[in-house]
Amino acid sequence: MSTFLRDHKIVFKIIGGAIVPFVNGKRNDLTYCHTSFEANLKCRLLGVNGVKDTCVNGYALGDSVQNNIEFSYYSECPELIRMLDSVCPTTCLLHDYQEESNAFLISYLVNVADVILDDFSQVCFSDKVEELVRCYLNRLLDGFGKDEMINADLGNAVLRVGDDVDLSGEGCIVRKFENGQFELLQDNLLGTK
Repeated sequence: MSTFLRDHKIVFKIIGGAIVPFVNGKRNDLTYCHTSFEANLKCRLLGVNGVKDTCVNGYALGDSVQNNIEFSYYSECPELIRMLDSVCPTTCLLHDYQEESNAFLISYLVNVADVILDDFSQVCFSDKVEELVRCYLNRLLDGFGKDEMINADLGNAVLRVGDDVDLSGEGCIVRKFENGQFELLQDNLLGTK
């Protein structure tokens, strides 16, 4: 992605402990945010004001990811591209990214102890499991008796893990998303059969 951004004349520099975007050599000042994209980019992704989010987002149930209401949003492009496109619309980032890239779904086994649940600070393993089960049951109850229950995303909560968590140990499943369908490219999850 860094090559893609450089090709669009977007680079980042660290100034005063914050990551600052430069577009066509000109500093993009995010001091005064006018949109939610600017505020999100400034605070969450670029670490301004000491707030930084370097987590990896994912879904609890990869096999039913297409039924998740946020899937179309996330499959179009990474959040950073969408936010930068909003902040710098003349760069055509979103359009170009969609033309030049493909979406992939990569499934990993993740230890529940490594999972970060938003709005839960430092909860223990059993509390995380309990919260995930509660989310699944709530989704089931919300859809009970409705036609969409058949195709519903059964509690496919968005999960997060820190960028320091090693996801390579157990292998992975890689699927390419194209024309509204997933194509299996690789399945090498070790010891899970």
